[in-house]
Amino acid sequence: MEAVINRFLGFIFFLAYTGSSIGAEIILPKLALSEVPFEVMLNSDQNIESVDLYYDDQVTQLIPDEEGVFSANIQFDSTGQKELSVVSSGSELASKQIRVIPGWISILPPLLAIIMALLLRNVIPALIAGIWFGAAALYPLSLSGIFKGLLDGFQIYVVKALSNEDHAAIILFSMMIGGMVGIITRNGGMNSIVMLLVSKAKTAIGGQVSVWLMGLMIFFDDYSNTLVVGNTARPLTDHLKISREKLAYLVDSTSKLHRFKSIFANCKPKHKHRLAFESSWCW
Repeated sequence: MEAVINRFLGFIFFLAYTGSSIGAEIILPKLALSEVPFEVMLNSDQNIESVDLYYDDQVTQLIPDEEGVFSANIQFDSTGQKELSVVSSGSELASKQIRVIPGWISILPPLLAIIMALLLRNVIPALIAGIWFGAAALYPLSLSGIFKGLLDGFQIYVVKALSNEDHAAIILFSMMIGGMVGIITRNGGMNSIVMLLVSKAKTAIGGQVSVWLMGLMIFFDDYSNTLVVGNTARPLTDHLKISREKLAYLVDSTSKLHRFKSIFANCKPKHKHRLAFESSWCW
């Protein structure tokens, strides 16, 4: 009886030792794009100096950083279900599979959104379709994958985007500016501005200069500039037969590049050496 108990305890200790030795986990993205590098990370509670990562008939040596996390950038040249395994001293620590899809699929969601926006002349359904397609692409092509993509598009990606503090600030600020523009339009203020500009700008060149000056005057925020100047100048440019494309170009050009010169802008670039390039993307 004592021998049986000793064997049983020895088996329990062996299982505990084995379970504690396999303390490694491979961290991968949900899927990968072919011929596009992505990061592979390995978390391990063991004191290991280096490990070998085997994938697609290739081997990459991983060396831990100061926090003990192994990482490397790898890529697959073909699509399909791929397996990665981490080996140290001849024994496998962990293994995991990842689905690799063609890289060109990544451009389809924004392309679909742009085409739908041009056809429907409505941005909201175009953006919803782009998000839906992008979320569905994470699953294998099937009816269930399409349905899961619709659900994930809202309950995961839209929720994460709205819960971001910077994104929420931009949305609320744009809504406030849009509401202010709507009030000014309803009470006749917008029409008065247009009539004043029409009396001064009598040619297409004069109208474009007026749009340019309005863009420079509203310098405190690029979102406000686009909303206010775009809505104010549209009747003027239509009256002077200036194309909507030219108006969009003028509004977009004057809403960004000049802002880094102003000390009254609502935000500043995060890095001084990138001042000229991040003048309007400092959220």
